[in-house]
Amino acid sequence: MNMRRLVASDPRSHDIYIVEFPKSGITWLCTLLANMALSGAGEKSRATYYNVQHYVPDIHMAKCLSIGDSILPGIPQRLIKSHSEYNTFYQSVIYLARHPVPVMRSLCGYINQHSNRKITMDQLLADHKYGLPAWQRHVRGWLANHEQANRLHLVRYEDMISNADKVLKNISSNIGWEFSDEAIRNAVHNSSAEQMKRSEETYRTYNPRYSLEFVKRHTEEVREDMREKIQEICAKELQLLGYGNGE
Repeated sequence: MNMRRLVASDPRSHDIYIVEFPKSGITWLCTLLANMALSGAGEKSRATYYNVQHYVPDIHMAKCLSIGDSILPGIPQRLIKSHSEYNTFYQSVIYLARHPVPVMRSLCGYINQHSNRKITMDQLLADHKYGLPAWQRHVRGWLANHEQANRLHLVRYEDMISNADKVLKNISSNIGWEFSDEAIRNAVHNSSAEQMKRSEETYRTYNPRYSLEFVKRHTEEVREDMREKIQEICAKELQLLGYGNGE
């Protein structure tokens, strides 16, 4: 793949790419960051399912369009969402990772919900484009590459679940943003699962073409032997990410 195609058409040296392997929680992280900036500036606006890409453009959807200036108050850098594998053109990255068991479970449900192609968990795990080989390649590319020109801040989805406030504080401290504890608390509240689900339901109600259910808990089961297989296959990548034996 030509990685330059996954770069803003009007690149800037201070661009920050928020990168994930699909179904690792990037929409939530983008919503958290946008709501933190809006709350910190005292704005009454908030990030919704409809408008979050105005605040954090998706490079896969922007295509040849100019991303333009950031409209996030208090964040001078442009935040750009991407699923790209390791990309030498990304100089500054917030990398979002999630344990492969829930990623595969969520991805299997998403594919079966939104595609005519039906896939079993066993088939997905072996799939080189979407399955475990792809997840391993993605993680190794970003975490095991020693290119010093790339600045990277690692975020784990599970840490967002357990303490989203701390995750936002750590990102802000590392990058140099100044946001109050109140702005961070408001961001976490305005980006909760309940709020995001309600936002998507509103979007669905007023968009007759939209029939998806993106914000949901997928119920695909992962057998115990399959969990063990995933743990074994991905042992090196899990170590890179700092995971123990559990999800």
